[in-house]
Amino acid sequence: MLLLLAVFPLPVICAFVAAHLLSRRVTRAVGVVRSCAEKANHAANLESLDLAPVDLGFSEFDDLFHEVRLLTQTLQRSARALQLQVGTLESLVISSEAVRDWRAETARMLQGMRALTPIQALGVLFVGPSRDPELIVFWTGAPGATTRDGLTEFLLGECRDGVLLGETPQPVVAHQVLSPGTQLSELSGDALRAATAFKVHRAAGVGGIAAVALLTDGSNPGATAALRGVLPSLLNLIGALRAIDSYARQVEYHATRDALTDLCNQKMFWELLDYDV
Repeated sequence: MLLLLAVFPLPVICAFVAAHLLSRRVTRAVGVVRSCAEKANHAANLESLDLAPVDLGFSEFDDLFHEVRLLTQTLQRSARALQLQVGTLESLVISSEAVRDWRAETARMLQGMRALTPIQALGVLFVGPSRDPELIVFWTGAPGATTRDGLTEFLLGECRDGVLLGETPQPVVAHQVLSPGTQLSELSGDALRAATAFKVHRAAGVGGIAAVALLTDGSNPGATAALRGVLPSLLNLIGALRAIDSYARQVEYHATRDALTDLCNQKMFWELLDYDV
């Protein structure tokens, strides 16, 4: 009897210790998962999350933590894409020089976008009833022949598929390199198409603009996808820049010409005289 009384507490004590240890492991596992989920609720903490695999001691919790890690990675990619879109839109600000030269203003905006993500080129297509189609490609550096010809062919092909260049003459193609001393990486084929964000209108918009494209270096597919979201704004802005430039030139022309003879008027005469003197 005394032996039974002495042995009886041992199973209870062992059960209590086992339950305590199990409770601690469960509490730790739940705490790790909860901490990760709470941090994911704050966008500012997404980049600081520790996504390294953790052994929580339970296969069920390990699977749950793995799903939380995947969800967090998706949120991180979405946050980066949103930050890129916001930064790109913030760089699309027209300066006072816009009325002087729309090409220079477009080049300035392209350089601003390149500071956010490695953009290699900006392509713009203009169409209109009174002029031949015109494709202008701004390059942030010196492109290789393969990339230059591949992007040109791709853009013209997409525009033909979009019924913009059905029976029109072959577009005039112009390339403008902003930094000739910088060599761009080569892209071709599927890699070039995957790295290109493209937006086309069914009809020409303001300024005669019909399509716009951004070519990245292909290192970040998420950046290419994010840039597609800003293409409508970019298309309208570049079209407005060209329209402003065109209207400014028309105003300047009519302000310095005689309406009857189309010769330089007195105002232009005195300006030229002051310049020569």
